[in-house]
Amino acid sequence: MFWAVLINGALTGMASSVVNAALKYLTNVMALAFRRRLTTRLHDVYMRRRTYYRTALRDCDHRIVNDVKTITDTLADLFSRSLKPMLDVICATTQMATIMGYTSPIAIYAYFLATAAIVKRMSIRVTKTLKRKTQMEGEFRNRHTRVTRHAEEIAFLKGDTLERKILDENLQEVVGMSCRLSLRKFAQGILDQWCFKYLPTVVSMPLIILPFLLNPASRPSSELAARYYETQVLVKKAAGSLGELMLLHNKLAHLKAIMGRVAVLLDGMGHHDDDNDDDDDDD
Repeated sequence: MFWAVLINGALTGMASSVVNAALKYLTNVMALAFRRRLTTRLHDVYMRRRTYYRTALRDCDHRIVNDVKTITDTLADLFSRSLKPMLDVICATTQMATIMGYTSPIAIYAYFLATAAIVKRMSIRVTKTLKRKTQMEGEFRNRHTRVTRHAEEIAFLKGDTLERKILDENLQEVVGMSCRLSLRKFAQGILDQWCFKYLPTVVSMPLIILPFLLNPASRPSSELAARYYETQVLVKKAAGSLGELMLLHNKLAHLKAIMGRVAVLLDGMGHHDDDNDDDDDDD
């Protein structure tokens, strides 16, 4: 019996290792597929009718290379992180409904929805700051690219001091915005952890205890204890999984900020394509 349990544990661990590695591999494959399709689309628009020459955006390279990679990696990570909690919520809700009815699950989910609406309104400033910080990082990279591109002219005109001053000022702006974003993320993290991780335990305890207090003699004490433990585990599992899903809004905010930059890139290139179409019609 002992050796059977030992072998079973080793085989289960091996299966879990394969599943975890496969999940990571499929996440990477998904991110690469997203990146290939999105980048191909951007290349098609960017290289059409000399848009790369006519566009007024100065950091197209950063948006196409870095921003697109960040978007695709975040999308794939969101998919992998949200799949398991969603399955846990569905399974735990089904089991809770058979034991407690639908009243307690509905009350728990109503709490999370109300809390999520409040937290979302309070996280708007973080999203705006993150978008501005991402934009400033692109501008800072563009400054260094400009120095590399015009190194011969800068050296000939002895513009080292001026360029150094411009780069340092740009760096200070990036650092200042990063510090501001870190403080807002700190405050947001406190709110998220309290609302989605710790407070749900306080809210769910009455929902677990009340059904047993209202019907204390309906079943034997041993059966009540077993059902109470099972209910507690299910409620904690559902609340924890819902909390994980709600905490994904931070990644969604980051994704929204980066996608805004790529959307601006597409709008800018599309605008020039429209101008070119008008020129062709005039010809």
